[in-house]
Amino acid sequence: ARAARGQAGPGARPVSRHFRQYLDIFGRQVFTGPPENTRDHVLAAAKALMVGDWRKCASLILDLELWALVPGDGAGEATKEMLRGKIKAEALRTYLFTYSAYYESLSLSQLCVMFELDANIVHGLVSKMMINHELHASWNQPTSTIVLHKVEPTQRTKAR
Repeated sequence: ARAARGQAGPGARPVSRHFRQYLDIFGRQVFTGPPENTRDHVLAAAKALMVGDWRKCASLILDLELWALVPGDGAGEATKEMLRGKIKAEALRTYLFTYSAYYESLSLSQLCVMFELDANIVHGLVSKMMINHELHASWNQPTSTIVLHKVEPTQRTKAR
């Protein structure tokens, strides 16, 4: 989601130029009705994911009729469950990227409830973000909270 907004970091994966163009056009629309085709569903889901709304994103993607076309017994359902987990994880990451500047601390249990993820998964994702310097924070182990550090942008990050 950061890369889609043009805020890619040093290790960020590239985003399709066409996808970015479609997302920009979709975002500039004055009125967006309900999605009518697969592309509209994907764009609306991406927009929901950019604000951390994983339920809307998952609903838009997983309610598509194409999952019935996946060959194999239960393969479509297994794929949908895997995608639901990945959507939750990316929504958590996006939420932290977007809103961490507004918090002094976050509760691990609250994040687990918000994104319906297991505490070990949330802890692992947040720790990985800290290790990769994507999130300037530290763990307060006794209270299971994430203490966020205020970091002023440097000249290098301002230039991006």
